[in-house]
Amino acid sequence: MTRDDAWCLLTEFTLSESLRKHALSVEACLRAYARKFGEDEELWGLVGLIHDFDYEKYPTAEEHPAKGSKILKERGVSEEIRRAILSHASYSGVPRESLLEKTLFACDELAGFITATALIKPNKSLAEVDAKSVRKRMKDKAFARSVSREDIINGAAEMGVDLDEHIAFCIEAMKSIATELGLAGKDSRIAIAMKTKSLLLLLASAVLLSTVSCNKQQAPVRGAVSHKDTYQQAYVYGFPMIAAYKAMYQFNVDKTNSQYKGPFNKIISDAQVFTPKDTAIVTPNSDTPYSMLEVDLRAEPIVFCVPKVDKNRYYSVQLTDMYSFNYGYVGSRATGNDPGCYMIAGPGWKGEAPAGLKKVFHSETQFGLVIYRTQLFNSADINNVKKIQAGYTAQPLSAFLHQPAPPAPPMPDFPAFTEDAFKTDFPKYLNFLLQYCPEVPEETALRAKFAEVEIEAGKPFDPAKLSDAQKAELGVGVKEGYDAIGKERDTMGKTINGWAVGSAFGDRAFYHGDYFLRAAAALAGIFGNDAVEAMYPMAKNDGAGNPLDGSKHNYTLTFATGQYPPVNAFWSVTMYDGKTQLLIENPINRYLINSPMLPTLKKNKDGSLTLYIQTDPPSADKKSNWLPAPDGPIYMVMRLYWPKTEPPSILLPGSGTWQPPAIQVAQ
Repeated sequence: MTRDDAWCLLTEFTLSESLRKHALSVEACLRAYARKFGEDEELWGLVGLIHDFDYEKYPTAEEHPAKGSKILKERGVSEEIRRAILSHASYSGVPRESLLEKTLFACDELAGFITATALIKPNKSLAEVDAKSVRKRMKDKAFARSVSREDIINGAAEMGVDLDEHIAFCIEAMKSIATELGLAGKDSRIAIAMKTKSLLLLLASAVLLSTVSCNKQQAPVRGAVSHKDTYQQAYVYGFPMIAAYKAMYQFNVDKTNSQYKGPFNKIISDAQVFTPKDTAIVTPNSDTPYSMLEVDLRAEPIVFCVPKVDKNRYYSVQLTDMYSFNYGYVGSRATGNDPGCYMIAGPGWKGEAPAGLKKVFHSETQFGLVIYRTQLFNSADINNVKKIQAGYTAQPLSAFLHQPAPPAPPMPDFPAFTEDAFKTDFPKYLNFLLQYCPEVPEETALRAKFAEVEIEAGKPFDPAKLSDAQKAELGVGVKEGYDAIGKERDTMGKTINGWAVGSAFGDRAFYHGDYFLRAAAALAGIFGNDAVEAMYPMAKNDGAGNPLDGSKHNYTLTFATGQYPPVNAFWSVTMYDGKTQLLIENPINRYLINSPMLPTLKKNKDGSLTLYIQTDPPSADKKSNWLPAPDGPIYMVMRLYWPKTEPPSILLPGSGTWQPPAIQVAQ
């Protein structure tokens, strides 16, 4: 394979200009390292140029780079090149052994991160980038989230080079083709500073790209504008809204769905806790029976009232909008357990609130979910919970005032929800939802940017009308967006004894434009509470940092004497399937262990409490403390309702004076 062949192969499969530039960046880094190590520069350059040639067309981990390797084999490309490309994806199962393989892995993510760093500089120039500025940006989780910092660090370690020296080396290598990368900026310092050899390489590269003759389909796309990043940004922005729409569609629209609860503007109560049959939302709470009210605020506000609740019982009413923001609370912590009436007004409502209301809440969106949680002490307590739930009421403002109702707008033509809404169909759903989410000043520029790719309130989105290049950019944007959300979820908060402890839910001011955190929170478990209402330490790993897996180990979780989670209400530890984040079927129908169960649990001789986390039942003397686990990956969530603010406390999130104990492999 010649360099011309490699370029034609890249442009045959890759239409995105940004992905082509990434390929050139990695090629430049590998060529520079080949010269440094005295290796075959042409061979190393070819590997860098085509290492991701199949990514745009086959972006999933199941396909990339395996599909590409198969194509290369069919075209007679050497095993050395194919193996190097396979090994740069850690999930491929091909270990990195040769220096070429280790260098490709070390340069791949780093080249992308250097490019991202250059693009935020005033002149968008590599001349403004050095190792220090790159390292500084690596500490900022919100910056270039889709780039793995871990891979950058591990890559340098595998090569046996200092990380700062590695970063500086790659920056210099990329400067040699800065013009081709569009990173020379307005400043000519790069060209002036380049050594003669680098300048010759730049000229040679330009000549090569201008003289390569590929067929029409393979021809390089010149002057094309890539919208991959815009699609990715829109996907991250819309992800929690689509997750909220899934719940709304299944709960209140699709009467044939097993999750259907009832119509809009009517409180629907479940006089039982959630079970594995409840699948509309991930990581559901199984502590408290739910009541739910999906409000339609288009015609007029909704007034809801709560009864007097006995002082020892915790309850909360959480107000969420279509963005997944929590914009208000009523309940034990927020307003106390006395009765009262409150009103929710939609965007643009200008009326006067009637007398007798305790508070008026304002929703930014026309639809929203109001979530009631009522504490259940034990199975014998269910009738008391039902009585409280019967006291929850909601009605339109006109009915509350005994006045004629205003004209009702027609019911929207809700698009049927499918899981494709989380894939490349997302623009269709987002365009529908944006109709009911009036633009706010903070998002004017963002909405305008989305409109450039036909993502706009109420606008039809037909993917069939996209060009092949646009389809590819949409596909890559969705994949990279979802991957970045997953990485953000897995690194949310501070890891303490294997638990991720942080705060991921709140109102618009809480997120302050951090759409990745908002999306990651929805992926972890949408409709979570503000930290002052509930904290949610989450665990996928044991105290040693190893993945929890019920098919491989039994585990224990021990609370030292007097060291239970510090709460004003109650606490629990809930078990989920690590793959689906849903409750699991088990022979004793136990999905959690919580503080109301303490009288039935067996303590150790020293007064501590050990929970036994395993797939199969433990011995009879431990069975009372058994928390059944899945036969595979485990995901656990600890819930602290109304956490205490005085020490010991889990607040502030990640730096509190109380820490969750580690989950240990059973001895």
